[in-house]
Amino acid sequence: MKKIFIINKKRMIDYIIIICIVFSVFLDYSLIISKNDEKKYYVRLEEVSKQVAAGVEQAMTDAVTFVEGMAQVMSDYEDIHSEEALSCMERVSEKSNFTRMWLTKANGEAISSEGKPSDATGRDYLASGLKGESGISEIQTSRVNGEKNVVVYAPIERKGQITGLVIGIYRLNDLTNVVNIDCFERKGYCSLLRENGEVIVKTPESENIKAGEYHYTYHTNINDWCVFVHLPQDYINEDIRLHMMFSGILCFKLSVLIIYLLVRKYRLERKALEKLAYSDSLTSLMNRGTVEEKIKKYFENETNKNSAFIIIDIDHFKLINDTIGHMTGDVLLKDIADYLEECFGSYGLVSRLGGDEFAVFCPDIKTIDDVSSRMNLLFDKIECLHKIHNWKRTITVSAGVVISPMEGTDFESLYKAADKKMYQIKAQGGNGIKY
Repeated sequence: MKKIFIINKKRMIDYIIIICIVFSVFLDYSLIISKNDEKKYYVRLEEVSKQVAAGVEQAMTDAVTFVEGMAQVMSDYEDIHSEEALSCMERVSEKSNFTRMWLTKANGEAISSEGKPSDATGRDYLASGLKGESGISEIQTSRVNGEKNVVVYAPIERKGQITGLVIGIYRLNDLTNVVNIDCFERKGYCSLLRENGEVIVKTPESENIKAGEYHYTYHTNINDWCVFVHLPQDYINEDIRLHMMFSGILCFKLSVLIIYLLVRKYRLERKALEKLAYSDSLTSLMNRGTVEEKIKKYFENETNKNSAFIIIDIDHFKLINDTIGHMTGDVLLKDIADYLEECFGSYGLVSRLGGDEFAVFCPDIKTIDDVSSRMNLLFDKIECLHKIHNWKRTITVSAGVVISPMEGTDFESLYKAADKKMYQIKAQGGNGIKY
């Protein structure tokens, strides 16, 4: 009993030493933080402003990408003011974030998604679009309701000539949710401004900004827009007080935290190893073995429901590697993987079987149209890849689609059937889908 007591006493001394060291470290840390508050808060203000700027840039990039995609569709029409083209734009406009959209000819004649004619002659964005540029116009203020808008535009190119523009009117008030983030426990305020101080988007709280308080301005990559983030002095004082008060509590909890972090690190490493075993190292998609096993388990429970199995193969991939490089080939594989996840990730199982061959398994489909619409979206995305990366070579893929249980109820039979259809497309020159 005496020996046990001595051992426990030694451990207790070690724990006391650890607690003293931890307390000393946290005390020093608290003092350092107290002396460097201004720098710390400016760093945090910068982080918040960058976060808001990234959100604004992403929202506007998505808007430009949308009209560019629409312009690609409109390039199929000889007359963009034809009844069919206008009907297409009307349907797409209803699903967009634009208040309205326009199809504008090169001469400035424009028709809106509501069927109203207009004249864009002399507009800066028309001149820019006719040069082949996509982008965002300067801010415009509505004469009707005073709202601020921008014109998002993209050129329509047909047979090497620009025939007009797709235009979307984006209401800047829609950026309020991006700007109005819960920063600094809802004590910080954000606004979107122009360099001349003109307010683009602001939160209601930003009216309370006082001179001399902490603020930070960050320039975005969109026109002359800036993110302005403000932090009241009262919040900083309260934050310092709370920091000092809880330092002692954190000292006590640190020992538990260290144990937790060690256990968590072990679990993360184990999960990483498991993921390595079940996924493709380049694209992070499921590998062949994993998707085979999941499909096998699916058919063990479901044999009557319709499912789709798709094989997608990049056309002339070896030639692509030989001409634009293997590293670029890896980038291409990752892009295809990302597009597959975007189109099918929430709808089915996406995997890389090996090389440039990918597979998608969509369980419990209702109609082939469910698959067809997603495949069309995938092909639209891939069609723009060479423009995104400025590659000289257009990227295309071939795909084979089979339906279970009619064409198979296991991986091998579905793979063989889909592979056969895919190679029929390859034999016809590629860039197509065989159902």
